[in-house]
Amino acid sequence: MEAPVILFVVGSGTQWEDALRIAACIDDSTCRVLDLQTLDVAPPPAPGTPYEGTHWPKQGLRTIASLLVMLRRMLADVAVVVLGQDAGRLQRIVVQTARRRGARIVVVPDGAMFDGAPPVLPPRERREEAVMGRLGIIAGRPLEFGSTSPDVWCAWGAGWVPMLQRFSPRGKVVVTGSPRAADLAGLPPRSGGAQRVLLCSQPTWVHPFPPSTTAGPTWYRWLEQVVQSAPEGAVTVRFHPRERDIIGELGLGSALREAARAPRSSLAADLASHDAVVAPFSTVLLEAAGAGRRVLSVVPEPACKRTRFGCPAFVDPRLSVRLTSELPTFGLLRGAVDEVVDLSDWGAEYAPPLQDAAARCASAVTRSVHRVHH
Repeated sequence: MEAPVILFVVGSGTQWEDALRIAACIDDSTCRVLDLQTLDVAPPPAPGTPYEGTHWPKQGLRTIASLLVMLRRMLADVAVVVLGQDAGRLQRIVVQTARRRGARIVVVPDGAMFDGAPPVLPPRERREEAVMGRLGIIAGRPLEFGSTSPDVWCAWGAGWVPMLQRFSPRGKVVVTGSPRAADLAGLPPRSGGAQRVLLCSQPTWVHPFPPSTTAGPTWYRWLEQVVQSAPEGAVTVRFHPRERDIIGELGLGSALREAARAPRSSLAADLASHDAVVAPFSTVLLEAAGAGRRVLSVVPEPACKRTRFGCPAFVDPRLSVRLTSELPTFGLLRGAVDEVVDLSDWGAEYAPPLQDAAARCASAVTRSVHRVHH
């Protein structure tokens, strides 16, 4: 009897990285990786192999048609499908098709998750969603985490468990840690103050942030002001992958354009050389706190603060949230960072850097395989 197939479905570099680490810990099943960018299926390469795609795959009808043809051809032998999230359109199509073939769905989250429905979709997307729903080719609801009720969740930390159990009342939640965060487990401690600050940018104009035509420009103007007012070497800007995909369209100032041209470092390398991390409601705040760094959330508009209410980690009162207008210079920003309380316990609750996280995820995945075959 042939070994059961485990299909890792990826659509970004973070999902790719997690998939390769988990697959490397699985011995008794055949692993394959489906790249939603190219719709190629192949055995997983070794961990550390760079990802060649962008951060967000195309979601058009032509891509959907090709994906459906591929899935119907290859899913007969798949016992378990592993995803980084179940909110995207292509992922929801994979879930629906896989379930009809008897496969189980495991989600290893690729970042922080938010509860609740997104803003109103554009008319064209609403029409397309309605048609796909009537045809029965898509599960769940658009951009809504957990709406497909996955069979198994691999939670980063214990703080996520209540929300994930609510998403999947009949499913199973296993605390595994984040596979890629294992690199943060051995980081040395940093000084008590904010001598070097890592500014982690984020696309504030997309869900889960509220619709706004001004949030993005406000955010980038603030980043430019902080960088311009900082002493040399005191601040580093790290762009989100989705920003890097369209970096030339963001209208960045000279300091941010220079930052975008700098060689890219891993998150572990950046955290190792910085004392504090500043970002909006970004996954990196959780990872940085788990690694013992000071963290502060800064958002461009008051409406953005409402975003935190959809996420158990960010609604936590231990996290300090400030507006960009309150901290117009690096000096004021550094002073605010120095005032924040130690959030290492918060980080340990939502994103503990566990060195065996990939092995824990692999164990959850293989147990799901056994449930299918027994």
